[in-house]
Amino acid sequence: MKPVVHYAIGHRSELERPHVQLALERHVARAEAVVLHGPGLPPLPVAGKNPLAELPLPRRGRPATPLRLLFQALRHHAHRMPDRPFLFTGAHALGPIGASGQERHPRNGLHCLALEKRDGLSLPSLEYLWLSPAFFADRHCRERIDRLLDPQGGSLSDERTARTLAELVAAYGGPVHSILSPEESEPLAPLFQADLLIEKGAPAVSSRLFEIDPLVHDLHGADTARVLSLLHLRDAPLERALRQTHLRNMRLRDYSLLAGRYEVILPRTEPPPAMRVAVLVHLYYPDALLELWPAISAVPGAPHLFITTDTDKKAASIRAQLEALSWPSQRCVIRLVEENRGRDMAALFISLREEMLGGRFDVALRLHSKKTPQVPRRVALGFREHLLQNLAASHGHVNAILARFAEDPALGIVIPPVIHRGFATLGHAWFGNETGARRLRRDMGLVPPLDAATPVAPYGTMFWFRPAALEPLFRWRWRWRHYNPEPHHVDGGLAHVQERMICLVAQDRGYETLMVMTPENAARDYAALEHKLQALAAHMPDGNILHQLAWLEGRRPHQRLHDALARLYLRLGRASPSLGRALLPAARCVSRWLRGREALPP
Repeated sequence: MKPVVHYAIGHRSELERPHVQLALERHVARAEAVVLHGPGLPPLPVAGKNPLAELPLPRRGRPATPLRLLFQALRHHAHRMPDRPFLFTGAHALGPIGASGQERHPRNGLHCLALEKRDGLSLPSLEYLWLSPAFFADRHCRERIDRLLDPQGGSLSDERTARTLAELVAAYGGPVHSILSPEESEPLAPLFQADLLIEKGAPAVSSRLFEIDPLVHDLHGADTARVLSLLHLRDAPLERALRQTHLRNMRLRDYSLLAGRYEVILPRTEPPPAMRVAVLVHLYYPDALLELWPAISAVPGAPHLFITTDTDKKAASIRAQLEALSWPSQRCVIRLVEENRGRDMAALFISLREEMLGGRFDVALRLHSKKTPQVPRRVALGFREHLLQNLAASHGHVNAILARFAEDPALGIVIPPVIHRGFATLGHAWFGNETGARRLRRDMGLVPPLDAATPVAPYGTMFWFRPAALEPLFRWRWRWRHYNPEPHHVDGGLAHVQERMICLVAQDRGYETLMVMTPENAARDYAALEHKLQALAAHMPDGNILHQLAWLEGRRPHQRLHDALARLYLRLGRASPSLGRALLPAARCVSRWLRGREALPP
């Protein structure tokens, strides 16, 4: 028997989410009827091939929790359709997954994803709550449903509402079924154990996968990337709708972690599908062409080579080298930039604008003769190796990257992970560019928020990209005068701002960024990261990352005073050792008191 689906939305904006639109289309096609519940909205029937086309949006109001909307749904169903199965779900759920799974529900009883124990009572999860007509025929349940308060009345707290539901379940004499066993039904199980639910064939999981701080996921041992991988196998359209729901509204660093946008690339021997590939190289230093050649020659097929430089003499040197390397002249363009400003960024977004906007190429690889003369030579070489090895280590490596582009139309940018060996980027990679990035984000009308500390970006400006993903950057009317004149290529200038906006522009266009590593680079970078983190964590009160952050946030005012007094004491001690010895007991007392003010919050 087909159920009546009661679909809850906590706020009108949730109707615009792709996973909600997909869910309503599926429910309308499969259910006996669909009734929408929301704040400021009476129970509203939903029907038709496009269920949201004629749907009046709910009035503005405070968001409502699924728990309170459930009471409205129960009362409505008990008085209108008690002889039909009842299914409660909503925007808080990701489902139905694949086949609705409704035919697998028991004919009688209550069916849910998990049962959480609270004060000796069982509270069912609300992502997918199925009740048979026998539930509404039960006298004890019917009496309690009739006494339920209208959720719009707001007289019950969420805690009391939850207890009322648990008491209602306890009063029901029929069978209660849960996909997760009692041992597995931990708090928020549909969220933190979504992978287990999908493996067990659950019809839904929590849609809040991307709405929880990644550090909280970490503390619960949750693996959202695995959830998405399993979901893709069962229901690729739903997995894509979930990504679309959150991609443009999240900080890209949080999204990339939760969505598993980090990948260790293993070489592929089979060639990728036929693609039109361009290799775009800026050569301020012509001698670097031979250093870049292994990466260029790693690109399979017949890529078209575009080289920009700034003088005729350099162009002649480049042309002679290409002839010696036997590169076909019909697949090469050497172009002089109009001015030596903006370096590789201006050369890309101005000099190669028309080639990237014509739809001629599917994918492009951006390289340049990176010297990084402002840092020690070994650090500069390590930076260039980090970029080239992760982007074009070999034919097999490039085959694998191109295959990822071919398999995933939503993939827009492929970059190495942020460089941190030899560079102080972790937590500080905005440097002096955040103000300019905020201004450019506003001027370009971009939706995604900026990352808080270290933006996801192609540091070093070598990366793979789909030209369609960066179309706004190529269409924007940059002028050479917008860039800093040489040699003032400094943080805060347009070129450095553009570097940090590349992935954000792709994100705004609905394209994802993938950070790739060779196994060797992944092992080396992970080892360095682990060593740095343990060195910092050893000075913290405990190993819980949330406690560490709270401790650091809470200690700042007192720490500043502590540091100022410590500097004063050291200065006095150097000026007069005898005075320093005399003040030592008092200094220790003040130091202990200030450190005590920084105690770990409960």
